[in-house]
Amino acid sequence: MNLTLNFVDGTPLGHEWVEKPFVDTEAFDRTWWVGQCAGPVAFASFVRDGDGEVARAQIKLRSRTGSAYPTWDRREGGVTEIDLIAVKDSLRGGGIGGQALALLVAEYGAPIIALAKNEKAEGFWRKQHGWEEHLQEADEGAHPEAPKAMPLYVWNG
Repeated sequence: MNLTLNFVDGTPLGHEWVEKPFVDTEAFDRTWWVGQCAGPVAFASFVRDGDGEVARAQIKLRSRTGSAYPTWDRREGGVTEIDLIAVKDSLRGGGIGGQALALLVAEYGAPIIALAKNEKAEGFWRKQHGWEEHLQEADEGAHPEAPKAMPLYVWNG
């Protein structure tokens, strides 16, 4: 079945706070998709024939994330960052996430970055072909039980 990328609402290009335009539904985690976020940001909805909305993404434009990753050559003007991406709970594991990433790569081009915000996300990003993993340098003074730093994933084309 065909997956289509649709941009939701306008894309605020300034740094103002904006309301997320997604419909609140049990199919997606409310803490990610309802509320506000700072621009510049784009909101994407992925629709599949016969299933309606199957995935969502929040994309930061001109992101400056990445200075803590010594193996990532951060770009001066910022890059596209996939801040959040999620597949409808009932459809996870069927390749929709990878298809959604391919559509975002086609739309934005390289480089694109993403942080794995938890272990589940880390597993997702590690499965994606062509995405390089970058780790933060170990903080020698960090407490042994301190949370592990999030890996950065980069698409360079």
